[in-house]
Amino acid sequence: MVLDLDGDGIETVGTSGYAGALFDHDKDGIRTSTGWVSADDGLLVVDLNGDGKVNNGGELFGDNYVLKDGNTAANGFAALAEFDTNSDGIIDANDERFKELKIWRDLDSDGISDAGELFSLADAGVKSLNVAHTDTNKALGNGNTLAQDGSYTKADGTTAQMGDLLLAADHLHSRYADSVTLTKEQARAANLQGIGRLRDLREAAVLSPELASALTAYSNVVGCNDYRYFQVT
Repeated sequence: MVLDLDGDGIETVGTSGYAGALFDHDKDGIRTSTGWVSADDGLLVVDLNGDGKVNNGGELFGDNYVLKDGNTAANGFAALAEFDTNSDGIIDANDERFKELKIWRDLDSDGISDAGELFSLADAGVKSLNVAHTDTNKALGNGNTLAQDGSYTKADGTTAQMGDLLLAADHLHSRYADSVTLTKEQARAANLQGIGRLRDLREAAVLSPELASALTAYSNVVGCNDYRYFQVT
């Protein structure tokens, strides 16, 4: 779910491999190259685990949000409807969970919620969010689609666009969300850059003793000055 914060409509960018945004939409622990929202607009989010950042698509309002009944939402508006605790079709200060909602402006467009990028609705100038919407399936360019279109009300009483997007995906360019610490020896080992769901070779070796032993045996045979030529990063 995206809010047009500057009044010129919802704007997006396409996938850019490792140079663009990578985000774990489906909560599988892998950040994938994705179409993304321009820095002058904002993603509607909820920090479910209270760690002060957006970890994955489960904290966005979309089809990876888990509803109270355990099912995933059909779309962002269906997820948002659970926050309408007084059932008036509007999410505002009269709803119990209103203060949990945040706006994420990804100012550097990298798909990582850094310090200073999460704002309260009040700080973002948002008074209320409307649950009503229409199905549009409108192409926005860059491989991104406006699936559902709706609106929100600003603090000054004017309305602006709010919509649920289907973002482009490039699954070949990805990074695991968790970090793997390498020893000095592992950092010097031969490496192949991971692709898709495959980790970098060095990281995979940390997690697999059998692979680590094979790489050690290989390096002992060819020597440091030889296996460096097999590094592809």
